[in-house]
Amino acid sequence: MQRISSNLTIVFKLFIPTFWVTFYGLLTLFIIFMDPETSPLFSSVQAKVIIGILFILFAILIYFTIFKLLRFDVGNEEFYISNYFKTYKYNFKDVESINTTNFLFINLLKINMRQKSSLGRTFNVLYKKAYWDQFAKNNSQIKPLLK
Repeated sequence: MQRISSNLTIVFKLFIPTFWVTFYGLLTLFIIFMDPETSPLFSSVQAKVIIGILFILFAILIYFTIFKLLRFDVGNEEFYISNYFKTYKYNFKDVESINTTNFLFINLLKINMRQKSSLGRTFNVLYKKAYWDQFAKNNSQIKPLLK
């Protein structure tokens, strides 16, 4: 079995959301409930509302982007997708297409399945380019799936 996912997957999937909710969430609560006489900078209702809305918007953004990242490992005829709590095994014959996107240092692999699976119909994977290139070069079954 060969890992295709980048090591950044666990950082994005676990550490960034935990950091965001813990530290920025506590800061937001502190600002909302703080005494206006203690710090006049955030004493207005508008500032408190803006900070609360920013916290909620970024939490929603994290949920719909970073939480969708999965770990991706491959074998000869099958691949393994994990959300770090459960791991699921699928065959490459069940894959409809595989799309790769490169943006700055982020390499995203989007795997579309023919049918809905336990983790959905689409898998988003943050992959390491060297691992993926080596796997795609060595396995001819992947070439027809690439788009």
